[in-house]
Amino acid sequence: MGTREIIAELNEALTQAYTDYIRYKTQAVVISGLDVAHVATKLDAMAENEEQHTTQLRERLLALGAVPTTNIGQSDVYTDVTKALEVNTEVERKAIQRLLSLWRTIPAHEVLLGETIEHVIQDKERHVETLETLRGRKFLER
Repeated sequence: MGTREIIAELNEALTQAYTDYIRYKTQAVVISGLDVAHVATKLDAMAENEEQHTTQLRERLLALGAVPTTNIGQSDVYTDVTKALEVNTEVERKAIQRLLSLWRTIPAHEVLLGETIEHVIQDKERHVETLETLRGRKFLER
């Protein structure tokens, strides 16, 4: 993958991070169901993490001489806590796969870029773990 393709993929990742930030922030205030305060706190924390990703990705794009996108993707927001957790888990898993594909193509001399993508992947894996833990709580399924 050449620099142009890497930049395109980084901009896609940036679009996803913007979208995830907005979705998590919105769901944190609109979800309903049992123990939503706890879930809302977790979603809000994940939103803040996504905001950090936008900064990191923009910095890498600028370092490559590219203009970072300001595009925001489409995302459904669910008020039902169970559905919101399910959809968020699916979105995060897809993002991990896409980022892993990008990470595998980064040239060895682009150490900082590789580390940045690896860091974002790790955070997204933590998001999946958190979402799966929240989905597994019995009181959410009543």
